[in-house]
Amino acid sequence: MLFKLVGKVFGCLTTILVILLLLGLGVGWAILHFLPVLIEDRVEDMTGFRADFDGFELKLFSGEVLLERARLENPENFPSPEFIAIKEMRVDIAHSAFLRNRILIKELVLDISEFGYIKTAQNEINVVRFLDSLRGAEASEHLGEGAEKEPRDFLIERFSLRLRSLKVGDFFRSSPRVRQIETDIVLELKDVRDVKQIMVPLTRELARSGLASLLGPIAYSVMEMETYRDLAESILAVPVETFEEGARSLIEGVEETGSSIKNVIDSIKNK
Repeated sequence: MLFKLVGKVFGCLTTILVILLLLGLGVGWAILHFLPVLIEDRVEDMTGFRADFDGFELKLFSGEVLLERARLENPENFPSPEFIAIKEMRVDIAHSAFLRNRILIKELVLDISEFGYIKTAQNEINVVRFLDSLRGAEASEHLGEGAEKEPRDFLIERFSLRLRSLKVGDFFRSSPRVRQIETDIVLELKDVRDVKQIMVPLTRELARSGLASLLGPIAYSVMEMETYRDLAESILAVPVETFEEGARSLIEGVEETGSSIKNVIDSIKNK
């Protein structure tokens, strides 16, 4: 135990010294300057989704990460580019996190101005494709590493999420339908140790917003990712009563479609 602790401390001190040396030589500035481009390229290589992280800022000595006005856009074969537009993401990481097996985040603020749920004419959903690409990257990493590593524990002392709006585009229909939904969902949580603590209340809020029908394909796609299987189960395990409003809106949509078909048939009969 003592040897492990000494090794971690030595590794941390070595890292700090290297960073200071780089900064002293002016190379540190270049790394921080080009880091957003490197991250964008990595995301695009892994997923095929286009990224714009120009508003990325890393404060080495305070442990803060700031991302403003960032965008993640759908691949070119999608009829609409919108996927995730981040107004602001702020992460405050405790320095002690580097000396422990557990990642300690003092505060995580995520403000999403728009989230796009787009289905193509070929019945491909952007969220599912993104998750599938992550699953492929995850499988490749495990294959390269051999034995699967245990995920590190984490603790987020304060978590804040705001989802301002959703764009739902269904181009699989004979008549494409695009809806802009002002959700303005706000979650304020403390001592988050599991992603389920975030996803369960978020799923409930989405269901109350009449978006229950969107969650099924996402959950089953996540289910196939071994690392996130518990997360998918938590989405699917949300009590049925929370989906009542979503189910009601779905029924109304079916009734509206049926009424339109009936009107067309009646007009043909009258001719």
